[in-house]
Amino acid sequence: MIGVLRNGQRTVYHCPRICHLLDGVLFWGPEIALEFFDHEIPDEYDRWGPWYDFCGGAAIDRDKKRLSFFASSDINYDIPLRRAYLALMRENWPGWTTGWEIDEIAGICEFLGVPVSRIGLPASLNPHEHFRSEFWSQGYLLTVCRNVVSAAYQVDGHTESLLLGPEHLQVLDEIEPTSSLVWTGEFPRAGGHIDFDTMQLAWWDADMAVGTDGYDGDNWSGWSVTCLEDQFERHLALADLDIRLPERPAADLQRSILMQMAGRMGDLRRANGGVYKELLPFRHDRMIAATLEKLEKRIPVGA
Repeated sequence: MIGVLRNGQRTVYHCPRICHLLDGVLFWGPEIALEFFDHEIPDEYDRWGPWYDFCGGAAIDRDKKRLSFFASSDINYDIPLRRAYLALMRENWPGWTTGWEIDEIAGICEFLGVPVSRIGLPASLNPHEHFRSEFWSQGYLLTVCRNVVSAAYQVDGHTESLLLGPEHLQVLDEIEPTSSLVWTGEFPRAGGHIDFDTMQLAWWDADMAVGTDGYDGDNWSGWSVTCLEDQFERHLALADLDIRLPERPAADLQRSILMQMAGRMGDLRRANGGVYKELLPFRHDRMIAATLEKLEKRIPVGA
């Protein structure tokens, strides 16, 4: 879903067929992105599909030159890769304030002044899933402080697993705690720090599909509950343990982004039988080639 504010008027475009490729539309800057959406047909709120149709979205304020968005590509789950993308993207939007929409579709609805209830956004996506010690994705970083002793755990689960409450942490008895954790696999998608001594809970998540307001701490009555959004570094500081997450040089991540974006325009032209081909004229290719060359030169050699 794309929301555009221009001359004080808000317009919405559903665009369900390209939401998963939205990062490729927006990356190249306002000339390409705004021309693309200018050719789209505005949508009516009462024809919106269910919430899961909105796997990407953007709030584009053309009056104040502000852009916030989310997209269901790799950058939705990989925070370091997302930051590399945003750093490069900002070079293509001079004069604009650009950033990630942490509340995802709920944030786009707020921008448009539309109740989230209109799209039936659920209160939770994984309401009953406990943490597991047998890994599927190994994507959750859990740290615990109890009786002045801190420990780290690599577990499988979701933010909803954490917010079920302290009585649903059986996984702590199934895994050997450690004060020195070397993370294996892909970069964690989410994490939480539980301090039983001070009754404080802090959590973060790369993918807040139901928005930050959709996750509550009602099952942690009497506790101080803090959402760290996607700032995993604050979690590491709270835990104060020897936790070594996968390290990837920023330059490598940026090169990876440029390779993906270089092929994204072709993906868009081929999407859904080529229905968007006319909206992406090949004259853009020269601009894209020049932009790629400019950005490549800004990435430190050998970094």
